[in-house]
Amino acid sequence: MGVYKRGDSWWILYYVNGERKREPGGHSKREAEAKLGKVKGEIFEGKYFDKRRIDKKITFSEFCDTYYNTHMRLKASGTAERFLHTVKRLKQYFSGYLMSEITAKHIKQYQAKRLEEAAHNKKTNISPSTVNREIAIIRNMFNMGIEWGDFVDNPVTKGIMFNEKDYARNRFLSQDEAAKLYNELNGHLKPIVIVTLNTGMRLGEVLNLKWKDCNFEQRRIYLPKTKTGKKEKPMNQIVYDTLVAWQKHPTSDYVFCHPADTPHAGFSGKPFGSIKTAWNKAIERAGISNFRFHDLRHTFASYLVMSGADMKTVSELLGHKTMTMTERYSHLSDSHKQKAVERLSTNFSFGTATKTATRKKEAVDNLQLSDDKINEAVSGTGLL
Repeated sequence: MGVYKRGDSWWILYYVNGERKREPGGHSKREAEAKLGKVKGEIFEGKYFDKRRIDKKITFSEFCDTYYNTHMRLKASGTAERFLHTVKRLKQYFSGYLMSEITAKHIKQYQAKRLEEAAHNKKTNISPSTVNREIAIIRNMFNMGIEWGDFVDNPVTKGIMFNEKDYARNRFLSQDEAAKLYNELNGHLKPIVIVTLNTGMRLGEVLNLKWKDCNFEQRRIYLPKTKTGKKEKPMNQIVYDTLVAWQKHPTSDYVFCHPADTPHAGFSGKPFGSIKTAWNKAIERAGISNFRFHDLRHTFASYLVMSGADMKTVSELLGHKTMTMTERYSHLSDSHKQKAVERLSTNFSFGTATKTATRKKEAVDNLQLSDDKINEAVSGTGLL
């Protein structure tokens, strides 16, 4: 029994009933040794079983359907729809496989194929982040299958995903571009863009916004279902004025929906399903290139950072699960680092700085995340 390295991975070697066995041990010697120790313990206690022999014979396509019906359809509508869209592509590649036949090698081959597609067709909008989301679905399906007792191992191992920091997109509007875009906005697209740019909401969240979730007295927007759970967004003056001025549909609960006099039968009061055509035309008229609707969210975050908002505030406003997701914007705060260091001098009694109770209070306030700070941050982006 022992561990050894092959390529970039570590493997474990052991014997069961005289039969030689080897399997992946992880990406470090310590990880491999820990796994081997666990196997030794199972063999000693008589609890060892060959994992490869007990996986249920379920095809990839069958399990995708089971996973959706049992798990994904209970998620937010946008999340469930994205799953159905993505799984179509996954089924095309893995449809001939049993779940138990899929290995880390197959996952890497799929990644390579997707990036090859992107290289041959720039219009596909396939990025490493896109591929990561696709692989994450496979990983989550295996994890759920393990929990249900259908499988015992997950081929989507640690380190197999692309490092998104190496590919992170952070395209945002310049103030000149923002002005040009504003001049080309009309109809329902105009308030949708204004709300997005001043709240950082995702397109699906804006299109599914209901009047009952808009608290004009407290100036809050409540989002009952987002990718990261329930959220609430502060409503700055621009958003407040935009929503107040927007004409309500006489019977619909949705803020942005087809008007009562729409020529499309059966669509009156239903939320807009897409703004792609109107958006592409507006961007083209404004002469702005390489800019997606989702980049409005990047623009929101970027201007918050450049306005001096701290990363914790930005993370809260974006609804990020972890600070790691927000750190992509940290480079934009370089011009504010000097100011931050200068503020530190007010807390020391030596040198030229004067130590006062007022300055101490300001320093403490700068460390606290409060509703007032959030509102101030949102109101200071200085765009539409």
